[in-house]
Formats: sequence, C-alpha cells, structure tokens
Amino acid sequence: MAVLGEHLWSLVGRSLAAAERHRIAPLLHRHQPEAAAETDRLAFTAAHRRTVAANLRFFSVCREVLGAFRSASIPVIPLKGVLFALRYYGEIGVRPQSDVDLLVHRADLSPAHEQLLRLGFDEAWPRAYYADHYHWVYRRGDVLLELHWALKAPGTCTPDLDRIWSEASWRVAEGLKFLEMTPGDLLAYLAVNKAHQRFPALIDFVDLARIVEHAPPAWDRLVERALHDGTAAPLWFGLCGIKELLGASVPEGVLNALAAPAYVRPARWLKRALDAIGGPLQVPPRYQAGPIGRLYESCLEGRPSAIFHLLRPLVFPSKARVELLAQGSYARYYVHALQRLVG
Repeated sequence: MAVLGEHLWSLVGRSLAAAERHRIAPLLHRHQPEAAAETDRLAFTAAHRRTVAANLRFFSVCREVLGAFRSASIPVIPLKGVLFALRYYGEIGVRPQSDVDLLVHRADLSPAHEQLLRLGFDEAWPRAYYADHYHWVYRRGDVLLELHWALKAPGTCTPDLDRIWSEASWRVAEGLKFLEMTPGDLLAYLAVNKAHQRFPALIDFVDLARIVEHAPPAWDRLVERALHDGTAAPLWFGLCGIKELLGASVPEGVLNALAAPAYVRPARWLKRALDAIGGPLQVPPRYQAGPIGRLYESCLEGRPSAIFHLLRPLVFPSKARVELLAQGSYARYYVHALQRLVG
C-alpha cells in the first residue's frame, strides 16, 4: 500500500496542490505515502471524506435513475462514475467523480428524457446546444447527469457501440444491478474518453492501470478490435502512459501492434514532444482547453478528418451555442474565442 502511495506522491512532486489537481488526494489517504508530512496526511483524509460524501450522493442518484429506467424498460450502461470506483478501486471514497454518466440507445432518448424530468431533473443546457453532439446534460440541485447516446462526438474514434451493447453483462454492486462493458471495451472507451479530455490528470492513467490490474483484457482481441474501430492511437498513448508512469504489465508486442498504423504517427509525435517537457503530466491546464486543446486531441485521434469534426463546433457554432455563450452575437462569440486562444 505505502509503496504505491509513495510512487504516486513522487509523481506529483510531493505537492499537495498537484495531488489535488491530479485528483489523487483521496487515493493517497488509502495508500499513505511515508514521505508525506502530517499536514498533507490530514489533507488526504479531508479529501477522502469529501469524496465519500459526494460519491454517496452520486450513488443514490444512480440507483434512483437506474430504477426508473428499468421500470420504463430502458436499457442503460453506467459510464465511469461511482460504480467504476466500486469495481476497480474497491471502495467509493478514493475516486472523485463530478457527475453521473449514463449510456442509452438513441431510440430511447425521448423516454429517458421524460423519466429524468419526472425525477426532478432539468436541462442544464438546452438540448439544442448539443446538436451534432453525443450527450445531453441535466441538473438536479448540485448533481449533474449526462445522458449519452454515443461515447464521443460524431466523426471521432470510439469503440464499436453495437458491440459494446451486445457484449455488456450484468453486475451487482452494493445491491444495485447494472449493465457493464467488457474490460477490453471499457479500457478502449476510457482511453478515447481521456484523449478527448487530453489526459489532464494522473488519475486518468491510474484508471486504465486499475483495469489492466484487476481485469486484464485478452490482449490479442484488444489489439484486433482497436485496429478495427480506429482507436489504436489513444489506446496506445494511454497504455504507454500506464506502463511508463505506473509500471503496468502491458506487453511490448501490444504497444508495437497498436503503434503500427500510419494514423498513430501524430500520437507518437505528440508523445515525443511531451516526453521532452517531462511527460503528459507536465502539460499546463491552459493548453488542454479551447482550440489548442482540440488540436492536442486531434493528434490523439490520429485522423486528419477528426480535426474538422473537433474544430467545427467552435468555428461554426450553432445558434443555440452563440445565444448561450455570447447573447446571440456571433461577433462577440468570435472575439471571446480569440481571447481564449491567445490567452
């Protein structure tokens, strides 16, 4: 326990601020690093308590919504969240969450929407804002819920959705029955999801390492499906990260096979550039957002067409997006976008 804690603590430079930014402070409460000062240990404990309180609330919401969807015969797969924490971390208080993410079939969006309204959720943003997107966002009190019909934006790489649904199996955690992806599909999904977010935190790599440790995938099948789905670039990047940062048992042959396609070259170039500054954990947060972040993500996508799909909503925003972000003024929207780009 202490060995892992010491390693994680060293990766964030033995800095409490960095541990909190990388979202591992609650995990350090469980894996007490010996080099941490008493004040740091108290902060880890406080972070753990906050995470327990927040995640219990998320778990309660998840139980309520899954029960309503089950009563309405709406199949649903929870994405990440507290159920992932229970499965791969063993307890609810060491993996911080920010919302509840649920995947439904596109055909079930309308009845799922009605169920959420019936449970007291409101649209956090109008659904028109999410035209050509992959989820809607709801709010009830201080709890956010994302209702997904896809895993990522159209035109970007994701695991095969039909396969995910067909191979999902039932699990039970804390008395709650739910559908869960296979470990291989979950590993690929989290890799593309973290690439979409630009792998901003150490906890993102820890998530992938937990899957490899607790439910090792069939590596040959994982490679075959990644090459078929076009997810080899983000998966290669994520697996390299957990092997180098956390010592995860990832076969070198798997990394070589994932790196082979030509479309993985941008991810390899990106990794070399990041290695020159100390690795992906050293990227300043300001470079992971806005247009620069989209270009960062496009390297992890590995396909030129992804750049268009990633930048199109920013360059050619919908009327609903402009109304919400700039009170209906396209000129004001572009001025704000330019300000974010340069500064």
